[in-house]
Amino acid sequence: MPKALIGEFGAITRLGVIAVLVDGAVECVAELDAHGDLLGRLEGCQPDAVLVDGDDGCTGSLVAAVRDRRPEVTVIECSNEQLTMRVLPAGPDRHPYETTLSAAELVGAVRAAATR
Repeated sequence: MPKALIGEFGAITRLGVIAVLVDGAVECVAELDAHGDLLGRLEGCQPDAVLVDGDDGCTGSLVAAVRDRRPEVTVIECSNEQLTMRVLPAGPDRHPYETTLSAAELVGAVRAAATR
């Protein structure tokens, strides 16, 4: 079963993301609230993908830190404002791509991460 670590989102958004993933047969191995430590939780679990809030102004440095510590993990930046998601697949030879933020695309990206 694919596994995802859910970063800091607003409470309602986080609950919606979790519901979408659970409905798509994705295990949420950890989730963070507003005071969570994503990098600390990353060390304590084995996700295939990490989902972060693409509308947060600090996302770039967080994504870089995740990719530095765990290059085998796919990072997915979700933007509610733009209704898009930017997927940074695991591995040095993978190229990021952007697509529409939808339940099917999100579940598909996490499932693709699990097959790498």
